[in-house]
Amino acid sequence: MAKACLHLGSNMGDRIELLRQATAMLGEQLEVVDRSAVYETAAWGHTAQPDFYNVALMVQTTLHPFALLDYCQAVEASIGRAKTEYWGPRRIDIDILYIDDLIIHTQRLTLPHPRLHIRNFVLYPLNDVDGLFMHPIFGRSCADLLSDCVDTTIVRRIDEAL
Repeated sequence: MAKACLHLGSNMGDRIELLRQATAMLGEQLEVVDRSAVYETAAWGHTAQPDFYNVALMVQTTLHPFALLDYCQAVEASIGRAKTEYWGPRRIDIDILYIDDLIIHTQRLTLPHPRLHIRNFVLYPLNDVDGLFMHPIFGRSCADLLSDCVDTTIVRRIDEAL
């Protein structure tokens, strides 16, 4: 069994319901062992779009990293994710933040996630589920990455539960 952390985001439709649906579907193949609070943030990258709800899931899996990626993309597709615009609005987005301390760099998959350390909207939920996470490349904890993050995007914890 491998420990993996997934990051889910949604900024179209009923955001909380889409996160719930994705979490339930992921739980059909993965053991969800923890989930973060739900956070709301402005869009990052392409900012002229609705705000996102974000959550992190800690999961246990026997899937190979590329099979886990395929599964996450299948869940996205079944919920209606259409990749029409890079960093554009989406019903659901599922990113693999890390799997154990694996370092993978291919065209299809990079682990840990290459922008994990520069995004507040990722670090806040990650800190909820694995504040002791040590970045295998930088050798820094999630708490250290969060305290040094230069991203000024406001991250607001909301009172919604998955």
